[in-house]
Amino acid sequence: MNQLIQELECRHSTAIPIIYSLLSSCFFALTALTIKLVPNVAPTQVLYVRSLFTIMMLKLIAKDKIDSYPQKWINKLQWRGLCGGLGTVGWFWAVRLIQSSEVIVLSKISPLWTALIAAYITKTDKLTLKLLIIILFCIIGVILIARPPFLLMALGQDVNQNTEYDIHMLGVILALSSSITQSIVQVIISHLAKSVHQIAILQYFSFYTIILPMLFELYNQSQLIFPSYQEWVFLLLNSVSGGLAQFFMNRCFILGKLNKMSLVGQSQVLFSYFFDIVVLNESINSLSIIGSILVCGCLITILFFGLCVHAQTERHTLQGALSLLEKAQNDMSVYDQQDPRLYTWFCLLKDSVARLFQPITENKLANQYAIFGSVPGVILMAGLMPMILLVVFSYGMFKYITYEPKKMEFKYAKLPIKEIQKTQNNQLQYPAFCIFGFI
Repeated sequence: MNQLIQELECRHSTAIPIIYSLLSSCFFALTALTIKLVPNVAPTQVLYVRSLFTIMMLKLIAKDKIDSYPQKWINKLQWRGLCGGLGTVGWFWAVRLIQSSEVIVLSKISPLWTALIAAYITKTDKLTLKLLIIILFCIIGVILIARPPFLLMALGQDVNQNTEYDIHMLGVILALSSSITQSIVQVIISHLAKSVHQIAILQYFSFYTIILPMLFELYNQSQLIFPSYQEWVFLLLNSVSGGLAQFFMNRCFILGKLNKMSLVGQSQVLFSYFFDIVVLNESINSLSIIGSILVCGCLITILFFGLCVHAQTERHTLQGALSLLEKAQNDMSVYDQQDPRLYTWFCLLKDSVARLFQPITENKLANQYAIFGSVPGVILMAGLMPMILLVVFSYGMFKYITYEPKKMEFKYAKLPIKEIQKTQNNQLQYPAFCIFGFI
């Protein structure tokens, strides 16, 4: 089974990480939903049961013995477990305090923290004007989701700074802190991609998510209860969905590029809104919807700009430089490119169109004409062509069934026609075209 999965991952190296990221987003939204379905159980207790269940499952899955790692990798594993554990505790409590869709939107602004860390701490990137404008719009979206008193007063709404507002602000702060730890975790996982086994990463994370809730309960001292049978079902579902979410998240960051996987991971917002509206039947605030659109739009802009920059740096290779030198021998205008980003965008568009018409399947028709094996050809042959044939066939059968010959007038005298007595048959006689009645 493992060999088959590895072959699929090698054969479809682009599509498999995207599928893993979508599955991770769906399971994360399902985890938030199950926390809402057990309101009587403390979030730390839910996290404890989930982590304990995950460690037990990993023990059953990990049949092969994993070798020990050098101390530098052990330190990174511990940091991944500590940061991930702290962020998960804050995330679980934030889901209990505010709507899960708001928590997921706020916890997804990790690319913003990554850009700020790269600009001010690691000094690996510059804070451009475009990035400043994006950060400003993202902050406006966070303010709309938080709904502070000055915003409500400006909109002419009643402001009551009661306990509910304090709880809402606490949930917003916990969700933002979870996004900071998530950005650190993504960077650590990308560094551990080719050096550490994935099960070891999950084991360290599960260990810290068992210890940290116990330490948090020493301070919080919330009332722990023994769950009912229905609550146990939701707790087990939370454990399974949480473990699968972490598994697919680690796998997609190991196989795919960090920016691209973060961009696909924004689909978690759509899953969370779907569960809030359809399953929990919650009313979504209009300010939260506008803020979510602003935040997600800013994040998509940041990630997409990062992908374009990465594509531009990939094209500036030795082979590309040699080809430019060969062209420059005859035409010196090659060096007069004021904005090479336009050339990069054109190359990206050209590659996308070329990949779109590359054959993805093999058959007799595709071997002779490659376009019939491409994505548009498959869609035409497998989707549109049967529909067109069905419509034409249905229209022809409809005309055949409803056909009524016109009355013909003969100029000559009518010949006497002998009436033939019909045989009485009590059996039901169905018309020949009844098999096409579904049309």
